[in-house]
Amino acid sequence: YELPEYSEIEGENWSISNWLSPVTICDGVVYSKGGTSLFALDAATGTLKWEKTTDNDQWFHIYSCIAVAEGVVYSLKQELGRYGSPFICAYNAETGDLIWDRTFRDVITDDDLRRDVTPDEIHINIEDFAVSNKRILVSLTFNNPDGMASGRILALDAKTGDIIWEYSKNGKPVDEVFGTLVVAGNMVY
Repeated sequence: YELPEYSEIEGENWSISNWLSPVTICDGVVYSKGGTSLFALDAATGTLKWEKTTDNDQWFHIYSCIAVAEGVVYSLKQELGRYGSPFICAYNAETGDLIWDRTFRDVITDDDLRRDVTPDEIHINIEDFAVSNKRILVSLTFNNPDGMASGRILALDAKTGDIIWEYSKNGKPVDEVFGTLVVAGNMVY
C-alpha cells in the first residue's frame, strides 16, 4: 500500500485518495489510517502534520476507531500472525510521539483457557474501545483454538494504560463481547 501524496490541494478544498477509514477530526486536525500508518493532517490545508508508520513488517494498524481526547490520539495496532497480539496505543496529538502502548495477554486467566491451551495460543480481539471521563473502555474477546471464546470489558487509565477495573460475571469471564461500546454519563452499554 502506497500512501497518497499530501499536496493535492485545489483552491480552498483539498483531497486525498485511498484513505482508509476511520477518519476523526478534532481541533482542526484530521486523523486517519492508511496501510501501516497513522497520520494527522491540517484540516484546512491538508498539510501533513505527522505520520507514524509501524517499525517493521510484523505490525499493522487495524481498522477500528481512532479516538482523540485531551491532546492524545488513541489507536490500535495488531501484531501479524495467527496469535498476534493487539495493542492499544496513545500518541501525542500534536507531535505523534508514542506516549504508551499496551497489550492484553496479561489479563488472560485460567478461566479463559480450554483444555491444554496456553495463553500464547489464544487469539485476542479488541472488539471496540471508547474514551470517556479519562478512561478507555475496551471490549476484548479471547478465542481458543477449539473455537470456544470468552470476553471482558476493561477500563484503562487514559494517561497510563493501566487497568482500573474489569467487568466479569461472578469473577469469571463473560461470553464473547461483540458490538459497539457506548458510554453515557457513568454507564457503559
